[in-house]
Amino acid sequence: MLREVIQSVSTFLPPEHPDEFVRGPVIVIWKDDNGSLFITRHPPEISTEEALETLPGTAIPDSQLYPLWTDDITEAPTPLPPNHFIKVPNPLDYNGTPICAERFAGEVHVLERLRLASVSHPNIVKYYGCVRKGPYIGGICLQRYVCDLAEILREKVPGDTKPPFDPESVICDIEAGLKHIHALGIVHDDINPSNIMLDEDGRAVIIDFNTAGEPGPTESRGTPGWAKGRTRRTFENDEEGFGLVQDAVRNKRSDAPYEIFED
Repeated sequence: MLREVIQSVSTFLPPEHPDEFVRGPVIVIWKDDNGSLFITRHPPEISTEEALETLPGTAIPDSQLYPLWTDDITEAPTPLPPNHFIKVPNPLDYNGTPICAERFAGEVHVLERLRLASVSHPNIVKYYGCVRKGPYIGGICLQRYVCDLAEILREKVPGDTKPPFDPESVICDIEAGLKHIHALGIVHDDINPSNIMLDEDGRAVIIDFNTAGEPGPTESRGTPGWAKGRTRRTFENDEEGFGLVQDAVRNKRSDAPYEIFED
């Protein structure tokens, strides 16, 4: 049986000492010759090739990865707009429950709220609608941008594609986007440089609404290194993240402000 690797990621466990990293299992997403997705976790001591030959995989049902389509969802135009990006659920998050489908449905709900509230805000990711996968939401159609802020701060963007970068303009753009979503009662809850994109004109755009929603309890802990001690979705979380991003932009810092395992 064909086993084609789709994604693979190494994990790390919280260290007993600050200066050490403890390798955890490697998580592999693969598909068979029917296109069905599977997940395999294997010890870091063996290769992924060996693991796929010797270890079983757990099937990921479509019903636990993709949310059901409902009539109130905007369908993306046909043909799809130029320079688009299709965001799909991340199977690496699969844990045997419908958590992937639930998170994806939550992001679609927030994007639909933003769409219905007003015309597109220039500092919020442009949402075109969703694409179907049978009875499910197969993906979210979004505008594609040049790069993210983290890549700019790490100087990882090639010079011929790098957009203009004005730190104060970027900060003002992020603030304007946050004010817009906060006025609608929505908390983003994961403001960090990887969730800020820049377009070809250097305008900052907030993306990634998979942890967003109304204030209240949440299982999301934020991006490691950019959040700590979170158990609730609050506007204060966004203000904290915005403050950390401001500091990173103004001081050209690419490192995370908190320890990865700090909580």
